Amino acid sequence: MVSRSTLDISEEVLINTTETEGAGSEVSLSDLVRSFWDYALSATATDTGASITPPLRESVESLGQLNPNAAIQKVQQYTGAGLFSASAIPYGVILNVISKMGEPQQVQEIINWMEEQGDKDLVPDKICYVELLSAWRNIRDPEKCDSTLGELVQKMEEGIIKSNVLNARHFSIAISSWANSNHPNAADRAEKIFELMKSLKKSSVQPTEFIFSGLISVHANSGLPSAVDRAIELFQLMQSEGIQPNVVTYSTLLDAYSKSKRPDAIDRVVDLFEEMKSNGIKPNAVAYNILIRAHARSNRPQAMDRAEELVSEMKNDGIQPNVVTYNTLLDAYSKSKRPDAIDRAHG
Repeated sequence: MVSRSTLDISEEVLINTTETEGAGSEVSLSDLVRSFWDYALSATATDTGASITPPLRESVESLGQLNPNAAIQKVQQYTGAGLFSASAIPYGVILNVISKMGEPQQVQEIINWMEEQGDKDLVPDKICYVELLSAWRNIRDPEKCDSTLGELVQKMEEGIIKSNVLNARHFSIAISSWANSNHPNAADRAEKIFELMKSLKKSSVQPTEFIFSGLISVHANSGLPSAVDRAIELFQLMQSEGIQPNVVTYSTLLDAYSKSKRPDAIDRVVDLFEEMKSNGIKPNAVAYNILIRAHARSNRPQAMDRAEELVSEMKNDGIQPNVVTYNTLLDAYSKSKRPDAIDRAHG
């Protein structure tokens, strides 16, 4: 029970630190198909003044049947035949489906094909590379995600791809791939990605709250004695660079404190939680769950009572407790030495 609640919170924090614009977000297949359809309709109408063509309809239907292979084949077939322009096809949407299916090699093959066409309308854009990196992250291969980013940076430095193709989001994905990898050198590898980003000369890539949140998260998960100190440094660096922390950033720092062995960990978590609220940032379920866990781990006499109060507070704030919340509350009951703990756990 204890290990399960901890694992769930770690997974929640990882999801929380991932940018929700496309990669990493929970998007249903029907939403993807609708996006593909809307784009194709508007592009076709703009290009030809016509409605959806049969070839375009077949491509969309293939995607709707979760058959991106067939969709890509139709795109390539009908583009080559001149039945519709390549610019009318949002390849990034199809790559997004393949990425979520855990097929990074296929994403890479499609991007290679796009690059080989010599067509300016088929040059892979930011989204294509986002999906490539996300595909490696989705199958939990941080080494490959990291090396792929390095290859893209090298291509950018050599002028093979435009300097504005890579942005902070690509670096954020690579950093987050290390955050929940359990690799012994994950924190060091994530820091190297951060240094690489800052060293770029031909790019205007600037750190974002997701970059810092990912870095703080990877240190929180590292288990290193210096983890919380480095997390604090990153939090302060972020603010010094004019980047305002949001609920994601606060949650990752809360997580770092709650996992530390510091004797004042619970006090610092409580203070930071209150600071977040005083700054007008509304806590989400992840932040509440971390706070509940911190109380459960504190072994203080009133930890169980406080955990119950926080669940009620969540509900009053319009935040629905989830399975992680209740697992963590059960953790608080299990750690309590009070004679009524078992009854209250069953109540």
